[in-house]
Amino acid sequence: MNPRCQTAGLINTYLSDTAQGYDSILTGTSLSTNYSESYIKEATKWEKTLKLSVFGAKPIEQKIFTLRALQSKNVRHVFWEVVPFQFLRAKDTIADLQKTKNFPLYLYNKSRIDDYQYVFNSEILSNSIDELLNIKKENSEKVEKIYYAHNQCTKAKTCEPLTKKEDLDVIKANYKSTEFLGRTPDEISEIDFSTADKLLLDALLSYCNTEISFDLIFPPLSMLFYSAQNQEDFDYQLYMLRYVVVNTSRCKNVRSFAFNNELWITGDLAHYQDERHFYGDVHDYIIQSTESGKHIMTIDNVADFERQFIENMNNYTPRASTAEQIQAINHL
Repeated sequence: MNPRCQTAGLINTYLSDTAQGYDSILTGTSLSTNYSESYIKEATKWEKTLKLSVFGAKPIEQKIFTLRALQSKNVRHVFWEVVPFQFLRAKDTIADLQKTKNFPLYLYNKSRIDDYQYVFNSEILSNSIDELLNIKKENSEKVEKIYYAHNQCTKAKTCEPLTKKEDLDVIKANYKSTEFLGRTPDEISEIDFSTADKLLLDALLSYCNTEISFDLIFPPLSMLFYSAQNQEDFDYQLYMLRYVVVNTSRCKNVRSFAFNNELWITGDLAHYQDERHFYGDVHDYIIQSTESGKHIMTIDNVADFERQFIENMNNYTPRASTAEQIQAINHL
């Protein structure tokens, strides 16, 4: 019932056992729970990937999941979903986590002395009794399906989330065109990316040019989502990508992938359950892109990427493909 406890269990049980064969992990939020471990094996060189994606996982929690998982000698690769909007709002520290009952920090350290707290946690105790009495069976599926979002959007070929005419009419009626401006290098340098330093780059740079590789995935949130941002928040989310690319450029084992300008995804609400959550073949497309090197961001192309995205945003009009049009889409 508490995924932050269960994630610790997944790490301690599966990654510590060499026989399980896990050589890769995927860290993220609800945006990445629907990646298919079997497709990752099919499309990439990684034999077995353990998903550590947790609904609403904060950047500091993702950092803890990742660093704890990397203590296993078996993990050689990390897929890490990076949502700049989260870093814009990130305020939590380790001290904050220690104060809350929602995150069992004691399960993620090397010591086992303080793990007794798990047994005496009221929620855990209650859920354990329910399990023993067979009152409810939560998360009883195979590991690959843990936290998987079971809904009509499991596959894009049959998904019609934001395509109902009445819903689309409301979106169009309330939509206001954007007039986002590009920023100069001096203006970009004034943006405070300290949370990215503390909660992402600190972890990445500690593994810079090691045998462990990282694929950072900046996921394709819809253009409708970005249209609701003010200029300041939009700037942060857009230019954090550049900040990460520049600061990891010396690390040959770190790559960044961004999908904002894939308009067949971000400009088409038929791929979304809401303004952020995409489903179906989009996940497979992202994994395939990491394998082929498509949509990889570098110091040389990030400025053009930014200019293109600003132009796309300022020319965006909400739309959604029909079910028949979606079925004809094949980008894999």
